[in-house]
Amino acid sequence: MKHTDDYKNALNRIATGKDMAVYMLMGCGVIALCVIWYAAFNIGGWIPAGCALLLYLGTIAWWTAHRIQRDAGIPDFTLSAELESTLGNWMQSMYLPSLICTDTGLLVWKNDAFAACFNHPPVQGDDITAIIPLSDANRRINMGDKVYKAISTRVPVGEKNYIFVQMQDISDLRASEKAYDDDRMAIGFITIDNLQDAMQYATENVNDTLLEVDTKLRRWAMKNNCILLAYDTDKYMLLLDTKQLMACMEDRFSVLDEIRSTHVGDGISITVCMGIARVGGSLADRERAAEAAHEMALQRGGDQVVVKNGTAVEFFGGRTKAVYKRTNVKARVFSTQLCAEISRASNVVIMGHRWGDHDSVGAAVGMAKLVRMCGVKYHIVYSKDDKNTAPNIAFARQMDEYKDAFVTGARAAELLGSKSLLIVVDVSNSEHFEVPGLVHHAPGIVIVDHHIQPKELASNVKLAYIEPSASSTSELVTEFLEFGLNVKALHKVEAELLFSGIVLDTKQFSKNTGPRTFAAAQYLRGQGAGSPDAIDLYRFDLDDFTKEARFLSNVEIYRNKVAICSCDKDTDETYRVIAAKVSDKLLTIKHVEASFVLVRLGDVISVSARSTGNINVQLIMENCGGGGHFDMAGTQFRDKTMKEAQQIVTRAISAYLKSIEDEE
Repeated sequence: MKHTDDYKNALNRIATGKDMAVYMLMGCGVIALCVIWYAAFNIGGWIPAGCALLLYLGTIAWWTAHRIQRDAGIPDFTLSAELESTLGNWMQSMYLPSLICTDTGLLVWKNDAFAACFNHPPVQGDDITAIIPLSDANRRINMGDKVYKAISTRVPVGEKNYIFVQMQDISDLRASEKAYDDDRMAIGFITIDNLQDAMQYATENVNDTLLEVDTKLRRWAMKNNCILLAYDTDKYMLLLDTKQLMACMEDRFSVLDEIRSTHVGDGISITVCMGIARVGGSLADRERAAEAAHEMALQRGGDQVVVKNGTAVEFFGGRTKAVYKRTNVKARVFSTQLCAEISRASNVVIMGHRWGDHDSVGAAVGMAKLVRMCGVKYHIVYSKDDKNTAPNIAFARQMDEYKDAFVTGARAAELLGSKSLLIVVDVSNSEHFEVPGLVHHAPGIVIVDHHIQPKELASNVKLAYIEPSASSTSELVTEFLEFGLNVKALHKVEAELLFSGIVLDTKQFSKNTGPRTFAAAQYLRGQGAGSPDAIDLYRFDLDDFTKEARFLSNVEIYRNKVAICSCDKDTDETYRVIAAKVSDKLLTIKHVEASFVLVRLGDVISVSARSTGNINVQLIMENCGGGGHFDMAGTQFRDKTMKEAQQIVTRAISAYLKSIEDEE
């Protein structure tokens, strides 16, 4: 260390011999300049003096820079001296790959073991952050055919910081982890989701059909080394390891297509749904997760697989439309549970989705009627800027009970206390709530929706009634009132708003209708719905026709069956509803089986998708980050141009149509 100290002491002197020589040389230069100037021009004055001053200042600047450079070199010299010592020789011979770099990632030193990891090892001065990210010191790094764990230590030398990195070979540990992970058991549940419907039409052939489905399932399970246990006529439990689960996911669960090819009666296809979980925790945790995944598959309409793989949820299948399965009993049981939750609450806040419509407002008003019958205070969240729902809210305020019932999101957050209940209607995805932040303020949440559940619900959801086969949420709430509480005196305004929700979502009872839809409509008509007083709820402004024309002027027919159009400029929030109307209107074009309407609203491009029932727009929109129903879905794009958004949608349509063609 003595030579290092001597070097440092020498550098700490005010001036070295080299500095003195430079000073003398510069001084002689100044004198010579003055003599030459006087001899040449026989005058003195400020010009030679100024030149002398500039030369002197330049000398000072050079010395200062030189001194700073030498001071900066002290740590490098010290580190180099240490690496050349006995300690450095020992570090060089370490079997662990090691290196030293600056805090910016420039390589200063490496040992032989580190150099041996590369065909062309980095050299001094190279940036090694691409190999070893210094911001994540414990990250696993693949180098060659081995896996290393980088452990870094910050080492101060003088006023500089260096990083000493050691690489631990964890290849064997990683292989053991992978082997354990591959052998980890996943649990699943399988249900034949439309057996009851098939039995209504072809009872004599059901046993043969069940045997055929059972054979296909067991053949698939045997092929993938799974354990399949039947615990009911149409229900199975599935056990498989992670490796086989991944293989099934890569195969996109082709067994769904095999089962769908099974027919009974007059061409009725049999379908199954599966829920599979591979999550952490105990077997009991995985069983509960599998049950939740299975329930989600059923709510999404069946004929699909929902896999909970760690924290991610993945969906497979979903080629057929949801089957109408609801009964009055289920509505009565849920309404009883709902009333119990409402009665225990100090107050209730009711909320729909952003950019509300007839259905969300109607369902909210119907739910408010139910809360009022339970004797609990209530408020409904709305947006003052939403022009689409303004006529509905004005219509509701004709009743004294609703004059002060509508509040903003900020006021709703103040109303939610420790014993409050938040009821959300016509939406289950918290990202699309009217005020998403209310989820964190509410101690308990109830969700009533008819859209397909896109992901797991929040942990504070106490009750959820999600029925994708229903025409609208207004229909579901009407059933609660009729069969749950047996309400005989529904106010005409409330009945009208509920009725408008059903009319909107069924396109005047032309789509998504079932026996319960007409029963709910009949009940509401008996309560005064459909009167001339509400005719303004269904009227359109003249501007709406002009706005529709902007979309219809650039319609493109893709693959002879899909209509696509867009509007990119000079829009406002009213265009959201216009886009939905246009997407419905495009389905009236001959040979068009699906429509996609894109509209820019601020910095967001919104997509409204519709289908006649032959194309599953839900799957197409899910591939674009959205979701919805089999024949009615949507999504949004941020930070995209209209051209980029159209390309994404077109690629998703093409991929879907190709998958259908491959199956056929």
